Amino acid sequence: MKSSKLVGIHQPNFLPWIGFFNKLVMADIFILLDDVQFPKGGGSGNWTNRHLILYNGKERWATVPVSRNFSGLKNINEIRFAQGNNWKRSYLEIINNSYSKAKYFSEIFHFLELSLNYETEFLSELNIHLIHSVLQVLQISNKTLIKSSDLGKKGKSNDLLCSLVQTVGSDSYLCGAGASGYFDVDVFEEKNIKVIYQNYKPIIYPQLNRMEFTGRLSIVDAMMNCGLVKTQELVLGESNV
Repeated sequence: MKSSKLVGIHQPNFLPWIGFFNKLVMADIFILLDDVQFPKGGGSGNWTNRHLILYNGKERWATVPVSRNFSGLKNINEIRFAQGNNWKRSYLEIINNSYSKAKYFSEIFHFLELSLNYETEFLSELNIHLIHSVLQVLQISNKTLIKSSDLGKKGKSNDLLCSLVQTVGSDSYLCGAGASGYFDVDVFEEKNIKVIYQNYKPIIYPQLNRMEFTGRLSIVDAMMNCGLVKTQELVLGESNV
């Protein structure tokens, strides 16, 4: 018998935005989609290996360099960091230059230093570790996180998502706000899977050197500007910062 537990599914992005974590806390089971194709094109990368921060009030990419020296296709969980590149030091320098005057800089910078001190050569392993670390430091617990690669399901697009939901014994899927480009609700209805929409709307909070709020930044921005308690509230959608 299937349960009514709500299942969320998303690629394991690099220190993603607040909406990602809001989707995670809404779900009873959250599947990290790590065995789907990593886009080889697209210049510097995508949300799995970079995120947006603010530098002097302007949006700036902070990127994890990955090895693109491969032919054919590779999944996200097969992507390695670029060799001979001390990217962690460079990343922390960017964060330092961007947020050294933020109210909670010292606390959050120390958290990032500790969290990045994780030994792996694979991008997705680090990303998943960082997601767990953020949940822990924000004291958000009781969440079931599963890697899709551990479920052994194949398929594409909506069919794959349906298969994953059914594999964990559920019939309820949490659809994120950014899924409209590929999402086909009819596929889910045909498989008797109920679709729940996230409909997350970013809550405005003060941003360093920024007059007009932008809500698509990494959760690092909120943590630097608001601290851990208020960031937890932002993730849960209950803050009036």
